Amino acid sequence: MRAYSGEGHQDIAKDNLTKEQKLALELAAKNTQLEEEKKKSLEQQKTIEHQRQIILQEQAKTEELEKNTAFLEARVKELYDALDKIAKIASLRRVA
Repeated sequence: MRAYSGEGHQDIAKDNLTKEQKLALELAAKNTQLEEEKKKSLEQQKTIEHQRQIILQEQAKTEELEKNTAFLEARVKELYDALDKIAKIASLRRVA
């Protein structure tokens, strides 16, 4: 005597489906899969857009830092030139 597992019943039920019913089940499964993929794609698209915004902000910060660095380098050069002039004047006074 065989014990009833329930799985055989499911196979029998699938075998009793018409071709159209089987196709409808496959279509429903594929639609579910497509919806899941669409949801994942939208989440990834949001992540990509967020990362783009972060990159743009970082680029703006970098640009500002480059401007500040250029300004400071120019200012240091001016100060160095002024100190050089002061040193030359001081050395001329020592000689005279």
